[in-house]
Amino acid sequence: MEEVEKFMKNKKLFVVLALVLIALVGGGVWFYHNQMTVPKGWVDRTLATEMSEPDNKLSNPFFLRFEKNQAYLVARANGSLNSKKSGLNQEIQRAFSKRGKDLPEAGEQVKLGRVKTEKIKNGYKIHTRKVTFILEEENTLMNQELLNKLEHLTEIYKSGHWGSDMPEDTRPQNLDPNSEENAIFYTLPTALDYQRNSNTLWKSATATFEDNETSFVFNPQEVVDKDFTEVQAALTRYSLALQKNKQTQIWIKLCQTLDNNFNGKVTDFFAYFDNDIQKVRHYMQVEKKKDFLYLSGKKLCNYWLYVMYQYTNLPLINTNQIYIATDRHIIRATHKLGLITDEEVENTKVQDYVIKAWIEALKGINYVPIDFQSALWLWARNGFKEEL
Repeated sequence: MEEVEKFMKNKKLFVVLALVLIALVGGGVWFYHNQMTVPKGWVDRTLATEMSEPDNKLSNPFFLRFEKNQAYLVARANGSLNSKKSGLNQEIQRAFSKRGKDLPEAGEQVKLGRVKTEKIKNGYKIHTRKVTFILEEENTLMNQELLNKLEHLTEIYKSGHWGSDMPEDTRPQNLDPNSEENAIFYTLPTALDYQRNSNTLWKSATATFEDNETSFVFNPQEVVDKDFTEVQAALTRYSLALQKNKQTQIWIKLCQTLDNNFNGKVTDFFAYFDNDIQKVRHYMQVEKKKDFLYLSGKKLCNYWLYVMYQYTNLPLINTNQIYIATDRHIIRATHKLGLITDEEVENTKVQDYVIKAWIEALKGINYVPIDFQSALWLWARNGFKEEL
């Protein structure tokens, strides 16, 4: 009797173990078939090669189509025996023909098998059982994936999810975007926007502008006639200048530059250079760099030009030459999107890498980097909580 009971217990244990094993195997099979191994934005998308040389060096023009973890290659047209005998060509021909000699015919499709995606510096390496592709970021498919993410971030930004207020949105009431007062308000404080909280900077600037006793600092012609201590007292009353000596000197120097050369007006400064972004930047960063203390720096100059574009009605031209303003939030967002590497984000030239990465990433797309400045900045500041 004891042996029977022991047998039944062992039998029950065996059944339980068998069920667990079946569940594990079944779950593993389900996971294998449903696992996403291609980048999210690629699913159900198709990449097309050019129809003919010189842009297409393959035997045929092809469509490359992706599912969650599978890839398919379809011949768009009949092939040419004169095509270049490259390794990729040979892999493709073997995928369509066991002998690897017959060219695929128009409409012929082959399943390449399961996809393994490897991220490389300039794009992705796509491994399949039959063919391996290297797709660089200039590729339309890569651009589309990035564009989908950027447009999604822009939608979140415009919905007000992050509050949508940028630091520069804090400004004096009834400030006319067509006026010189508006242009000077968004110019002088920008030169002090380094190693500090941007929100408190613009709150301090607004308080200084709205106080009748301190507002004179926004009139360059008045500033140059004042004693250093008077200007310093006005700039420090609401903590607009945190480094009271250094930042007062920066403010006065900018006012002197505007007063000596452009009638003390930012609008006249832009008008002198035909409101051309390229001419203004060249003058500030190459010809007269020392006359624009801090404002001529790589980060602040781009940031200032962006602010002029966004918050004034100046008739600017060549605005596509306004580079993205590379503060710490934009650098982090650029890295998060995979446009710069771990090594580049730690490099002292990271601002150069970020600017170049955005120029290259949006090449051939009907956007410029500053179109996404606010959305990227807020996304990073809020900790990248949104899934892309």
